[in-house]
Formats: sequence, C-alpha cells, structure tokens
Amino acid sequence: MKSGKSDTEITQLEANTVKVLDTVTSCMDFSLKESCGKCVPCRIGSKRVSEIIGRIKGGDGNPEDIKILERLGSYMKATSLCPHGLATGNTLLMMISSFRDEFEHQINSNQI
Repeated sequence: MKSGKSDTEITQLEANTVKVLDTVTSCMDFSLKESCGKCVPCRIGSKRVSEIIGRIKGGDGNPEDIKILERLGSYMKATSLCPHGLATGNTLLMMISSFRDEFEHQINSNQI
C-alpha cells in the first residue's frame, strides 16, 4: 500500500519565512525516522546532528559546532551504505553552505 509520499523531500526556502535551524532539525528528524539503522553514519550521524542543532537553538552552541556539523555531513555523505544517508549528508552540507550566517548568528547571539 502506498502512502502517496515520496522518499525524497524537496524543500524551497524563501528568505525571512522559515528558521533555518528548524528546517535542519526537521530534515534530521525525517532522516532518523526513515533510517534503516544498518549503517552508523546515517543512524548515529543524524542523531548527533540533531543534538548539536538542539544545543545551538537552546543557546549553548559554540563556533566549533559548525565545523563538527560539516565533518559529520561529509562523513555521512562519504560512508553511508545507501542514498538515504548520502542525501542526509548532502542536505546538511547544503544548509550550512547556503545559510552559514544564520548558524553563526544563532551561536553568536547566545554568547553575549
């Protein structure tokens, strides 16, 4: 039985209409839910990314977190066993590349 939903989600973000960190959280939550659990990069990587994003959103992030997220995204992209993990890593890296200033702003505004 098909649910009518695709395994792939295409998201278009418009400036000033969504919070980037909330979007990353949604993507990682989706990844965690849909992961088959066979490979560590997808299963654990998505969980770690969600934890770090939660820490940033909660005001406890630090500038090193962005580098850690980039390493996790690259690792997931390079070592996942299926396209799902690859897509998750790509999504994370694209979000950081496209919206780095928003990640930095959230971190810096909480370190006053």
